[in-house]
Order: sequence, then C-alpha cells, then structure tokens
Amino acid sequence: MMDVTRLNQHIGKKIEERRKDAMYSQQKLADELSISRSSLANIENGRHQCSLIVLFQICKALNIETGDVLPTKEYVFGSHESMSIVDHLVKVEKISKADAKKIEKYL
Repeated sequence: MMDVTRLNQHIGKKIEERRKDAMYSQQKLADELSISRSSLANIENGRHQCSLIVLFQICKALNIETGDVLPTKEYVFGSHESMSIVDHLVKVEKISKADAKKIEKYL
C-alpha cells in the first residue's frame, strides 16, 4: 500500500530541486502560482499534498514535465504491487478513469 506522507515528501523534494535549478525563490514561484509562500514551503516539505492543478501549474511555471517530479510506480507501490497506477488513481484516489488515463501519459 502507498505511504501518502512518503509520496508527498518525494514530490515536494523534487519540486524544490527543480525550483532551485530554475533559480526561482519560493516567493517568486508562489507569486506566479497565486499561492502563499508558506503554502509552497509546506508542499516542498511534504506537509501538504499538492493538488493536481497546482502540480500542473508548478510544472508549467518551471518549464518541466510532471514526470520530473512524480515518482515511478515502483517507488509508490513497491515492485511487488500489481495494481496499475490507473487502477490506484481510480480506486484509492477516487479520480475518474478518463482523468487517470490522462495522468498516466505523464508518468
């Protein structure tokens, strides 16, 4: 089963790395996203889950792909897990199958 805290920490760390690579301050990126700097800090520290909309906005602002910040299926589920990412998104995260398929294209 997926550890949501671990997943949030992974995504947050990758966002922070990519933000620094792009030479953005937290404040500059937060301003572009129309969120507070503390909200961005909480995402980067894994304290808050990043919504898909904000994740896509971050990737657009930093000119990166979602796959640059999202972990592999093996990282999320472990190599022994047989559930596909689409199945997980539909069954566990309650995302529509159509939206899950769109997300899968970016993994």
